Amino acid sequence: MTVRFSILGPVEVSVAGRPLPGMAPRHRGVLAHLLLNARTVLGAGQIIDAMWGPAPPDTARAQIHASVAAVRRVLRAAGAAELLQTRPAGYVMALEPGQLDLEDFGDRLREADRADDPAQAAERIRQALSLWRGRPLADVKADYAAGARVRLQERRLTAYEHLADLELSLGRHEQLVDELSALVAAHPLRERLTGRLMLALHRAGRQADALAAARGLRRALAEQQGLDPGREFAALEQAVLRDDPALAART
Repeated sequence: MTVRFSILGPVEVSVAGRPLPGMAPRHRGVLAHLLLNARTVLGAGQIIDAMWGPAPPDTARAQIHASVAAVRRVLRAAGAAELLQTRPAGYVMALEPGQLDLEDFGDRLREADRADDPAQAAERIRQALSLWRGRPLADVKADYAAGARVRLQERRLTAYEHLADLELSLGRHEQLVDELSALVAAHPLRERLTGRLMLALHRAGRQADALAAARGLRRALAEQQGLDPGREFAALEQAVLRDDPALAART
């Protein structure tokens, strides 16, 4: 049976779709860091730095050894103890293709980039996004986790923006509105995402709502960062305001 690892949400090890128990929060943190660096040997010192930053406890090395042993027990119970290997320089997760959701996410996005048909590319991106189960590394509290989450969330949002471009090119603006509205509500400072929502609303005949979305971004930027939107966003806002025919969907 194939063992699967998930970090695009709570950190999980599963077999045949069933999560395996047996890991404390610290163990999941060590496992997730090894998975983020799959096939790369990490020394104990590197893992300690990732877990605690500049102020590790005196027991840090012992805790890392205990965490690796705990992960190995879980993998042994799944018949996959060989995946976590000890090398002279440290530890490495020797994954096979298709065992980590993050790598599957990247694979689907690359398939989308290679697709000639926009509808097929959009479907590949939706398959990639379906792998997300909430906040990445949701149950990890290690020092490295915050930065890793930001990078992972950036990849997710960039994928949504690419998807929106494809769907808009296919004339699916009305179907996009609810999805983009939820994303903009969760990420109110993201200009490109708000711009795609504005365009979808405008093409759906909702100019007032499109302009309201623009005002929402302007207000959020001013209040939280003391900034104005960039030139591209301002140009789109003006085009929506004057109902520029160039914004119409191509048929």
